Amino acid sequence: IELFSKIGSISAGDFFTALGAYVGGMVFYGGFLGAVAAVAIYSKFSKVVARPVAMDLLSICIPLFHVFGRVGCFLAGCCYGFASESGLPIHHYIGEEVYIVNRFPVQLVEAAGNLLIFFIIMYLYRKDKFKGKLLPVYIVMYAPMRFVLEYA
Repeated sequence: IELFSKIGSISAGDFFTALGAYVGGMVFYGGFLGAVAAVAIYSKFSKVVARPVAMDLLSICIPLFHVFGRVGCFLAGCCYGFASESGLPIHHYIGEEVYIVNRFPVQLVEAAGNLLIFFIIMYLYRKDKFKGKLLPVYIVMYAPMRFVLEYA
């Protein structure tokens, strides 16, 4: 509420920077559910594409887009992975100070896992396996991977 009360007195860039500080990192699931809802609504009223086909196409796109998002997390430094002696040396900038910490880049492992899921779903789509049911296939593959990586 405090941030939104300052909308007229600060620049748009400062507003979004402050919003990011208040809200913190966004999670994947909100975007995922929003995309599924948008495709479901669109396909209900569309005469061009049937809902099962639209959901299958969405199931192909989601893991590929997620790959780029997780690589972006690594490059932006918003997700740090976990401290590890065998990890990569990651530079953290806090003000003028630079800290080098060895971290295992979990976000890159998740990106690789999503890329593998993309290739599997693409293969299933091209072979007409699980036609109209690729979204549950994606969920069954992604959820356990994310669970393991969250607790790694």
